[in-house]
Amino acid sequence: MYFCIHKLRMIRHTNIPDDFILYQPCKWSFSDLIHWSGKNIDLSWLYSISQDERNLKVKELCIHCNWYFCDIYKENGVIYTAFSPNITRK
Repeated sequence: MYFCIHKLRMIRHTNIPDDFILYQPCKWSFSDLIHWSGKNIDLSWLYSISQDERNLKVKELCIHCNWYFCDIYKENGVIYTAFSPNITRK
């Protein structure tokens, strides 16, 4: 697993084993993740925070409900955290 220091906390870039990838990450929405985490989070708030803060919150929610996540680096320099409850072999 890969780690970085962000705001004095250890945050993983991914929690997926090396031989696996996310299974259908685009199938799941923030609403799904919030629902399965059992947290009371306003979706409009999630969209109002910065991308870095949103990525951290997504990772926290994934860890809480045992979902998988990984950071996706786009050509425009923005990092998005993809997520799914399932993984599959590469």
